[in-house]
Amino acid sequence: MALREASFKGVPFKVDETEGQFGRRNVLHQYPYRDLPFAEDLGREVRRFSVHAFVLTQPEYDALVDALESEGPGTLIHPWYGSVFVQHDGQQSVTYPRAEGGRFDFRLSFVEAGENNEPDVQEDAGGLLSGLVDDALSQVGMKFEAEWLRDIDGWLDVAAQRADELMKGFEYYLTPLERGLAGVERLTSGGRGLLAKPIELYYRVAGLIRKIAAPFQRDTGSSWQADKSQSAGNLAEMPAFQVTSRPDRDRAMLDTLRGREPQISARPQWTLPYSPRNQTDLPPMPPSLADAVRRTLVLEQARGIGSHDYASQSELLSDRDLALSALHNEMQQASGRLFRALDAVQAQVVRTAQARLPTIRELAVVETLDNLPALLVAYRVNGSIEAYEDVVARNHVRHPLFVPAGRVEVLRDGE
Repeated sequence: MALREASFKGVPFKVDETEGQFGRRNVLHQYPYRDLPFAEDLGREVRRFSVHAFVLTQPEYDALVDALESEGPGTLIHPWYGSVFVQHDGQQSVTYPRAEGGRFDFRLSFVEAGENNEPDVQEDAGGLLSGLVDDALSQVGMKFEAEWLRDIDGWLDVAAQRADELMKGFEYYLTPLERGLAGVERLTSGGRGLLAKPIELYYRVAGLIRKIAAPFQRDTGSSWQADKSQSAGNLAEMPAFQVTSRPDRDRAMLDTLRGREPQISARPQWTLPYSPRNQTDLPPMPPSLADAVRRTLVLEQARGIGSHDYASQSELLSDRDLALSALHNEMQQASGRLFRALDAVQAQVVRTAQARLPTIRELAVVETLDNLPALLVAYRVNGSIEAYEDVVARNHVRHPLFVPAGRVEVLRDGE
């Protein structure tokens, strides 16, 4: 089982080590003139979790402190235990870094919150989806490990070059800060040993994909991403990750068993020279690498159903349908454990989207016949003017007093 990414009330953090306390509440009774005691079982002991956590930046520190100081219990995603509804056990401690760029080390103590019959308590569908995605990614990694070395046999130089071009192409989608911190080691300059360690190579690529998949949310406001309109799903559809031909290993093995010399196949298509058309264009990848990258992008796209901040129900439903379609296509090419893992993710995508729908506002579409103020458009839909700022932003209105005539999107009961 893959380790979960730790978080509390949706705020992620890194983990050095964890401890847990479990057991039963037993009371020992000792009676006069009796040699044997009696242990009375009063029920299960409360579960406690101690976490040595850390974060690296000031915004991450502020977010975690806010979560710890906020009222009420919340969901703890424990790396090993999974999702548990807890409240922190009294005061928490933090050790500040000695210099800028250091770690903020937290000593956190949680105790399970127990039953809460309030009507807003529900299953953490997004957390379950993220856990199933991690399990599926483990299967993708094992599939890649089983096929990679056979794919690149005899083409190590080209394979190293292709892997370098892949990572360099993905770096384009990182923020300048992330790009500087990534420290991606070039395989063609001293790192070729990684080619013989496929599982390490996969998790390096998967980690890079995770970084670039996270910012693909709507209205991020990041100027560096203004011309990077790709989503994880769109990246998965790039020609570089589509496998048009695969080596016929079964035919070669059959020839060997029959005592025949295996037929020498033509040069693999992915090894042919390729001239990129632009800085985001990538050459064809070895089949196993193309499959692994495409599947990882599709799974990260599915993970976003539980974590993205959607502005309307229609956006959530649109992304849900895209994720389900991409997962369906991958399941057509998968088998065994990988198929079952993808199937579990697909089912949880449906449940997660259904659970989130009541928490997201609806989007109304109105047709106006003349230029109108945004305040008036918002009032006509909601009976209040609170949504007028969203009308301006969502419809790219240049001046709030002049919303162009035609199709206008307005959030219902927007604030």
